[in-house]
Amino acid sequence: TEVDLHLVPNDAVFVVFAGRGETSHTVARPVENEVLTLSTPWTVKFQEKRGAPAEAVFPELKSLSESDVFGIKYFSGVATYCNTLPVAKREGRAVLDLGKACNIAEVYVNGRYCGTAWKAPWTVDVTDALKEGDNALEIRVADLWINRLVGDNQPGAPERICTTPGVESIYPADYPLKESGLIGPVRLLESR
Repeated sequence: TEVDLHLVPNDAVFVVFAGRGETSHTVARPVENEVLTLSTPWTVKFQEKRGAPAEAVFPELKSLSESDVFGIKYFSGVATYCNTLPVAKREGRAVLDLGKACNIAEVYVNGRYCGTAWKAPWTVDVTDALKEGDNALEIRVADLWINRLVGDNQPGAPERICTTPGVESIYPADYPLKESGLIGPVRLLESR
């Protein structure tokens, strides 16, 4: 038996042989075409009591660790990215490609949960939640705790969020920050 699989790093699949007597079966890979790339500013809401402002507007997507705002740069928790997804008449399945998110993302369209992305290729099928016209898009991204630990060890840190003893020696102030948040680019694809 030969099975041709197209896997990306950290991917996993189940291959089930149903025993129906077929000697071969080929499944065509879907063809995806880009419909649009979201390039409008994002409103980002931050989880409370984590040292970040309640909300910020990002003209473009980039790692939170690149921010000049202390509470955003060292944020750990759930950041909710909000935008409007304009959709014209379409055919086929609609797939939202997040580009890259660190480290796990839940996607909601018009208040409807569409799926979770936690690894490349960072895509979620949004077909059943989309309507023609403007669609409310919400992407909730949870990141790692490491950046907050590093932030708490910065000289003159405005407040200490983490109170774990001994963490200063594990994640000192000069420890390299991890990418965090929605990095993008966020694209809508049509799959046939």
